[in-house]
Amino acid sequence: MSDPHHRGKRRTGARTAALALSTVLIAAAPAPFASAAPAVDAATAHASAFVDPFIGSANGGTTFPGATAPHGMIAWSP
Repeated sequence: MSDPHHRGKRRTGARTAALALSTVLIAAAPAPFASAAPAVDAATAHASAFVDPFIGSANGGTTFPGATAPHGMIAWSP
């Protein structure tokens, strides 16, 4: 009869080898979409073109440039 402790070591070694092999194969495989550049249309390429930095600068500037909690619980001004 075989020693049960020896059989467990053999299984552990086989599992370790299988895990190492699968890790190497996954790491070495090229990603299918790694070389493809993401498509960017011209409208979103320069999103800063849609920002108006002069909002609230005329007629006293009645806008608040910060975020406030609901129901006016907090509204710190700069």
